[in-house]
Amino acid sequence: AMTDRAAFVAAVEADPDSDLPRLAWADWLDDQGEPERAELIRVQCEAVNRPAEALTCRQHELFDALAATWPVGLLGEWSPSE
Repeated sequence: AMTDRAAFVAAVEADPDSDLPRLAWADWLDDQGEPERAELIRVQCEAVNRPAEALTCRQHELFDALAATWPVGLLGEWSPSE
């Protein structure tokens, strides 16, 4: 059976241009006690819609904190900062 997490990943992959599945996943992550992952998703959505230096910096901070445990490919083109 597909886990809830896998279902959210599948929904994001099925509609990559929409923020809605990502934001639904972020809400679910908050409910699971993973606020940093939820914030990263929301910050990435915001950064696409309204690029801003502060959002970009926060996105890198969250990425660096979560990169080791985040599923490969779900962070887009970001790579850990040096």
